[in-house]
Amino acid sequence: LSSYVKTKTPNCENYFVVGSSHSSMLAVQNLVYAGVNPSSISVIHRSPLRYATQRDGWVQYDGSGLKGTVAAWCKNELPPEITFIPTSPEIFASLPETANVIFAHKWRNENLPTFNKEPLPKHDGYTGTFPGIYADNLTGVGFAFPEMYKDGEGHEEHRVGFNFVFYQHLNRIMRRIRKEEN
Repeated sequence: LSSYVKTKTPNCENYFVVGSSHSSMLAVQNLVYAGVNPSSISVIHRSPLRYATQRDGWVQYDGSGLKGTVAAWCKNELPPEITFIPTSPEIFASLPETANVIFAHKWRNENLPTFNKEPLPKHDGYTGTFPGIYADNLTGVGFAFPEMYKDGEGHEEHRVGFNFVFYQHLNRIMRRIRKEEN
């Protein structure tokens, strides 16, 4: 990345990272490690940085909060020269022409493929199913169909990532399918 920044973007004076999630802050960290001047990095965000926090039997912001080494870096080493800009409809029109923009924000559900020439119904992130579909056990999981999770304080968020909570969600779905088959 360091050689790319020096050779491919030598005239770039500004780097804009869109998003404030784990992937976004990992991109910021990599830019800093690649030698980009922190004062030329801006983060365009909808919400402030959130950290996954252990609570009594659950994790707050488990799906969207910063974790591990990226969280530690943000808490302890994030250069104060980096600018955080709340997003607005006008923000992208006002960016300099020489800016590099890195989109590292949350996934978004694009148009789904059709199923027997009919569009798939809306995915239920709690159960992994497509309510109203006529195919038994049609289930969606993973980045395209993430689990919807409600934490202990009632906040809802999508859980994306290949980790232990993904395995637990997949295991719940497989148990339901096996139960329905019997």
